[in-house]
Amino acid sequence: MKKSLFAMLLAFIMVFASAATVVSEGGEVLVRTSFTAGEFTDDIIAQANAELPGIKVERDEADDTRLMAMIAAGTAPDVIRIYAAQTLPLWVTRGIAMNIQEYVDKSEVINEDDLLSVADVFRWDGQKSGQGPLYGIPKDWSLDLTVMINKSHFENAGLEIPDEGVPMTLQQYADFAKAIYVANDDGSPKVYGSGNYQFNFNNLMLVQSLLQQQGKSIWSEDYKTVSLNNDDVKYIFNILYDLNLSMTNVSPLNPAPSWDGDLFAGNQLGIMTTGYWYTGVVRGFNRTETQMSDLEIVQEDCMMLPAIMIDESASRLSACTHACGGILLAQSENPDEAWRVFEWFLGPGKQAQARAAGGWGLPAYRSLMDLLPTETDFDKQTLRVTLDELEKSSQVYVQMNPYVNYAAIESLINKYVDPIYFGESTIEDALPLLERDIQLLIDEGMEVAGVR
Repeated sequence: MKKSLFAMLLAFIMVFASAATVVSEGGEVLVRTSFTAGEFTDDIIAQANAELPGIKVERDEADDTRLMAMIAAGTAPDVIRIYAAQTLPLWVTRGIAMNIQEYVDKSEVINEDDLLSVADVFRWDGQKSGQGPLYGIPKDWSLDLTVMINKSHFENAGLEIPDEGVPMTLQQYADFAKAIYVANDDGSPKVYGSGNYQFNFNNLMLVQSLLQQQGKSIWSEDYKTVSLNNDDVKYIFNILYDLNLSMTNVSPLNPAPSWDGDLFAGNQLGIMTTGYWYTGVVRGFNRTETQMSDLEIVQEDCMMLPAIMIDESASRLSACTHACGGILLAQSENPDEAWRVFEWFLGPGKQAQARAAGGWGLPAYRSLMDLLPTETDFDKQTLRVTLDELEKSSQVYVQMNPYVNYAAIESLINKYVDPIYFGESTIEDALPLLERDIQLLIDEGMEVAGVR
């Protein structure tokens, strides 16, 4: 089987990835991070350099492709930003993520008992996520499949506002979206019913979370095989397909000029799936004398609802599909200094406290939950729903395959699903091909990881 460029790069990591110790002009040990400028800002870098003697921190952002090349060349950052719910096992099985359990055990800053259960998505025992030693810690996180609605659009459509304590089903969500849609006189969308950010064919995390509610999975227990060509997956895909054909939501058939969050902020979207982090956007919705057009939205219009259920008989599962956080590069020549930066930024200190107080996602630590905003009715309502989800959900993260790059799966979904929209294929045609090619990725990933 011919290997992809991605696999070839990873196959040679353990041979060639040995970064040389880098020292700055001032004699400090250089520690580089791939966290973005919006997360690890210039001000935060200045604070780190002032508060961590002997260390100079630099930011070196990298997407997956560039990061893989840097790892293979031995030039990767020491502190790497990842979405653990999607990729943590992959980083571990490739020998890229460092086991930080010993550092955590010795830390005077991080108390493992203070970590919320979502931190378990950074654990891997060689068989399953959620078990074994820690390989990282979340920066912030959300239950990403919770629902945000604009109540005014429900009211305009004559719909009853849903009960915040009762999750809507997949079919109910689709029905709401169809009813909310409003067209302009020329037929173009004025108000989209549903967004496409998390609620779409391409989001295999959505499919997996819905199946996990029924005790099922697209993966075999050992992750060595995938099952997509079955009635359970077809049920989900058919509802999404029917909604897309209705032309009431954002889709390739009915594209939007921007992403869901911008549409929602512009009062042009009725319902979307997004996590608690989006409350940071909503807190900016304030009506003034110059903001009175029919395209304006205020906090009072917005409401959070629980994550979608596949049907009314399923068990509650509100999933974190990202869990943005950090790992340490296993090949770092300066692991102790890298850990000091990691601990400073991702521990429960002032950086994490500021993030929690801003409400841009949930903290990783129980002790910081009280810092989340509670000033407005919107703050109280969204936090109330979030806490209820945490209490009632059987699990807060989705089991993803340790041998497959999530971006590669998305590319395959685009390849086989997009033609369905335009009548060039069918769900019956696409699912066997999608299953076949994802299986090839799994086989290739197991070969790279030395698993057979």
